[in-house]
Order: sequence, then structure tokens, then C-alpha cells
Amino acid sequence: MDLRALGLSPLLVGLRNEEIEALLGAAQLKVYRDGAPIVAEGTPGDTMYMLKAGAVVVEKKSSEGHIVELAMLDAQGD
Repeated sequence: MDLRALGLSPLLVGLRNEEIEALLGAAQLKVYRDGAPIVAEGTPGDTMYMLKAGAVVVEKKSSEGHIVELAMLDAQGD
């Protein structure tokens, strides 16, 4: 991901180029296969994820044990 692409992210609007460069320096590119979990419910939220391509489904297990889809997110910001 490049500096211009990150600067267009609504999450990062208002950051200076130096701040975005610092994020890029700390970033790790990870590739996940279709259907692979990225984060499991109940794990510590100590990582920020930015979707470069593709889509992810956010799911939660209901109190009855059913999987409920909360959102579908794609790299276009939907």
C-alpha cells in the first residue's frame, strides 16, 4: 500500500505524511485465504487491520450458538 492510498482512507484523513509513513513502517502485509478467520471473538484488540483488496464478513455467535452476520466490508470502504 502506498502513501497516497493510505492518505485517502477516511480513517487517516488529517494525518500528516510523516505520520502515515510511520504507520507504513510498522505495517505488515498479510494475505488470508478465502474463508480464513482474521480475528476470533474474545481475543485482545491490539491490532489495526486495513483491507487492501477483497472483502470480509464480520460475524458473532449468538447466545443460542448461531452465527450472525453483523457486516460485510470490502476494500472500497462499503
